[in-house]
Amino acid sequence: MFGLLALWGSSIATAANISGTYSDKGTMLADGSPTVSLHALFGLQFQPEVGLADHMNTATVEVTDKDDWFEFKTYQEGGTEISRSRWGPQNGFSHEEGSAVVRISKNKDEFYTFMLKSAADGAAMEVRIYRVSPSTFGPAADPIGTYFFVKSE
Repeated sequence: MFGLLALWGSSIATAANISGTYSDKGTMLADGSPTVSLHALFGLQFQPEVGLADHMNTATVEVTDKDDWFEFKTYQEGGTEISRSRWGPQNGFSHEEGSAVVRISKNKDEFYTFMLKSAADGAAMEVRIYRVSPSTFGPAADPIGTYFFVKSE
């Protein structure tokens, strides 16, 4: 019985250690990639130019990653809060493989999975995004991109 308890305890997901304040402007992992807005990505705007234009007033993003919830706040230069979103297990948040995972629905047949984890010894955050949609053989995950955002604190 002790073995079962130890196995169960080891499968409990914990925070991915990404809480902090990050610059809203980051880069995509690709040669010659343009600057991207983290605020725009969470708004499902994946064209960098459009996202930057729509969110040019966003300066920083505060991420709070706890064992059972995830919060995303955006701020203008000077600290005025623009927006705030919060996810829990009931609305698309979990921890998997050392990452905080947020699922955002676009419609009933399509959603996006954001996998966030610490990078560069905690000085940055890596964000991997996948579009998940139905296919003949079950859900298909197509990569959108991998992005990096530097901590600003």
